[in-house]
Amino acid sequence: MSNSLLVLHLVSLSFLAAGIGGLAASALSSQSGSSRTSRKIFAALHGVGLLGLIGTGLFYLLVGEGGGNEPWPTWIYLKIGAWVALGGLGAVFKRKPQWAPAVLVVALFLIFAASYFGVFKSG
Repeated sequence: MSNSLLVLHLVSLSFLAAGIGGLAASALSSQSGSSRTSRKIFAALHGVGLLGLIGTGLFYLLVGEGGGNEPWPTWIYLKIGAWVALGGLGAVFKRKPQWAPAVLVVALFLIFAASYFGVFKSG
């Protein structure tokens, strides 16, 4: 992955992590009347981060990983699965705010797993 693409990928990961953390904090404080504006900001961070990860990741896969002519290795499918699961966590924070601490731990594990698969390309 080129340096500029890698930087965009990591910035997108930072946005996604900040969005998930903010949604978790917003869900935990929802009993005390958390502001709707802050939830929207964190949801936007979550979405922009996810779109950035998908965009840079797919660009790398189609251009850098053989042009899409060969079947993808298993680690790519595992990484895509982790990102899809992370994409759905925003809805869990909104619908089940009492699950926020456990869902945050799951999110951290998924981010670690996806990072591991991307760095070591094993799985």
